[in-house]
Amino acid sequence: MNGGTPTTQGWNWGGAVAWATPVDLAHVNGGVLKTTERTLTEDGLRTGSRAVPPGSLLLSTRAPIGYVAEVSNRTAFNQGCRGLVPTVPVNVRYFRYQLSSLTERLNAWGQGSTFVELSSDALATFPLVVPSPAIQQTIADYLDRETSRIDVLIAAKRRMAKLLEERLAIYRRQLLMSPDHVLQPLKRTWRVVDCKHRTPTYVDQGYPVISPGDATPGRLEVSRAHRFVSEADYRDLTSAGRQPRKGDVIYSRNASIGIAAFVDTDKPVCMGQDVCLISSDHASQLFLTYFLNSLGLDQLEEQKVGSTFSRVNIAQILELIVPTPNPGDQRRIAQQLDEGTMSQQAVASRLETQIMLLRERRQALITAAVTGQLDIPEAA
Repeated sequence: MNGGTPTTQGWNWGGAVAWATPVDLAHVNGGVLKTTERTLTEDGLRTGSRAVPPGSLLLSTRAPIGYVAEVSNRTAFNQGCRGLVPTVPVNVRYFRYQLSSLTERLNAWGQGSTFVELSSDALATFPLVVPSPAIQQTIADYLDRETSRIDVLIAAKRRMAKLLEERLAIYRRQLLMSPDHVLQPLKRTWRVVDCKHRTPTYVDQGYPVISPGDATPGRLEVSRAHRFVSEADYRDLTSAGRQPRKGDVIYSRNASIGIAAFVDTDKPVCMGQDVCLISSDHASQLFLTYFLNSLGLDQLEEQKVGSTFSRVNIAQILELIVPTPNPGDQRRIAQQLDEGTMSQQAVASRLETQIMLLRERRQALITAAVTGQLDIPEAA
């Protein structure tokens, strides 16, 4: 079945009928879809879409191809999906598993110049393995058991990674916000330079321009810069003290507000319009970087201004209240936070690798089971 999108009139939307898009399928890919981001009224369904009954499958056929989910309720869907409704007795779980293992092949069947789409005709001729209903149920039951065990392990490792992140956040707050620290406005110890300038002409190669997207929390990653300027523009953009030095802090004040990065490079770079440059000869810039990145978004929300987009003014940054232990303590705390962060990142990386291997194991298990490559005695 083909789906559709009703017109934007209000009476078509916000009703009791779930309406799925590829984005909704992505959230539960390979599983069961129970709710959707948007819903339709009965009028919207009748005039602009189609619905499948509970126990049907939805498959995304463009942007991208291959997300699949079983629906637990009557569900409408847009033109980026196809509805698969059984016409003979089948175990829907078995085919949900099988289709989730065939993403690469489904994509290979897609066609189109503007965007790749799997047409209804192509999908109708796509070959599937169809054992007897009894064997379908046996394989689906087996995969339910085995994938559930893997999912429990994956969830446990994600909880562990989340717990480590939360513990590190608590550790950071304890070090940064000790009651022994003197609090005072940032302007007392730090210089702040606004990097506002005219929009330069960007070139394919040249001097990298740093923007909030490159100013990831922590140390500045110059290799992530995706815009460059000529030597003449570089000299103009770094005039009036706007050239970052190793050890400075850049702070995003438009768009991705509140991201601080420590400049840990001697390479010549210049700043985009959305950041300011913070420096001091008598304090630890790395300590300030950790503190600025520890600020909650709610603390920064109150300082946003602007009607078209939000930003933080230089005057507001200067008035930020920051802890100011002596420089030696700042360097010691920054080193402790560096060590804690690197330790947490190392464990998180190992957990992420384990999760990736478990997901690969899960997918390989599904593929082997639905194609008969795996010896399941009950399904012989």
